[in-house]
Amino acid sequence: DVNVNRKDDNDECAYHLALDWPEGLEVLLAHGANANTPNEDGLPLLHEMALRGHLALVKRLVDIGAALEAETTGQARTALH
Repeated sequence: DVNVNRKDDNDECAYHLALDWPEGLEVLLAHGANANTPNEDGLPLLHEMALRGHLALVKRLVDIGAALEAETTGQARTALH
């Protein structure tokens, strides 16, 4: 089994490394990637997708239950800020 939520030595999950590859993110999400896990900068995937303007993935994340109220680590900002 492959753990799609495992973090590397830089505290990054597989989906953080595939942020500009929407098709790859879809595969990771389909295999159980946790969209609420923050990266090394404290940003959950929903925040990253909103910042990058990937609106289709933002909608997909909301549809699968990404936490809209999740705050960035240390900044207390939600994806709606």
